[in-house]
Amino acid sequence: MNATEARALAAKYAPVLAQKVSREWALADQIAPVDLAGSFTTVADNPDVLFAMDDDEVIDARVYWSVCETSTHYFLAYAVYHVLDWWKRYKPKDLYNLIRDSLDEHIHDLEGALLVVTKKPAGLVDGLVTVAHNNFYLYTEPRRPSAVGKSSPLSSKSLRVVKFNETVDGNIWLDGTTQRVKLYVESRGHGIRGDHKGWGGGDETWYYRPEVESAAPGTFDKEENTRVLGYELVDIFAAGGLWDHRFNSRTLRQNKDGKWGLVYREKNRLRGGAANPPWSWNDHNDTSPLGEIITDPARFISRYAQGWGPVSTQYVYNPYQDIGE
Repeated sequence: MNATEARALAAKYAPVLAQKVSREWALADQIAPVDLAGSFTTVADNPDVLFAMDDDEVIDARVYWSVCETSTHYFLAYAVYHVLDWWKRYKPKDLYNLIRDSLDEHIHDLEGALLVVTKKPAGLVDGLVTVAHNNFYLYTEPRRPSAVGKSSPLSSKSLRVVKFNETVDGNIWLDGTTQRVKLYVESRGHGIRGDHKGWGGGDETWYYRPEVESAAPGTFDKEENTRVLGYELVDIFAAGGLWDHRFNSRTLRQNKDGKWGLVYREKNRLRGGAANPPWSWNDHNDTSPLGEIITDPARFISRYAQGWGPVSTQYVYNPYQDIGE
């Protein structure tokens, strides 16, 4: 595999994102580019840009991706950025909301998902691990394969992934029209799930589809409560992109938990925040090394669940480890 082939694969499997949106502050629930303020070194200014926008503006959405490959699997990661993890737009006055405000809110949100695609049978998404705050959630498809495209192989060829170290949280859901994997993004906190459980409330649902997709997603919501938008796929390893800024202290710094976090400004000082780049994702009670879900996904899934069939841990393409073109 080379970078061009990786980009084509990322586009082929790019998910549909069902984003819950609160009318209290729709801007803060919109998917956004990490460099909203103009560059990756001005991410601390993103909230100021958001606050200056009109309430009815629509942000150009971007989703960041990476691909790894072994002889048995493709591993596709997608990261979704929001400017704020928020609870209330304005400072609450009652005790409950004050507590929620102090515990839940932070600047920047960067969560996502890993799609595990088995090469044989060709093109099957046999597993999905989503990132919701400090938790991973595992989804599988025991009844039918979740391949991209309507001419998918029959379910008799689908692997049955079962729990090992972690429980299976549900089945993979496909968008009814495009047959893409569907991810469910909650409002305010923006945790990502593979099904409706934990999706939470919201006044509207905005469906984000990859710009390469010609068909609009199939929805089950009333027309007046939905909106369909496209998103741009951005390579994490693009020149001058997110990975190139991994050691830039104006973009990322280690936070109090030792994880890398997008920087925010506090009393005119830049500090590492709670929004972690994919190579710093981890489950709060998981035994896997920090970021292994993205940087060494073959080893990650081998101990995370069972039923994958043969899993090679020797990469032919892994840009996190400088393997491949």
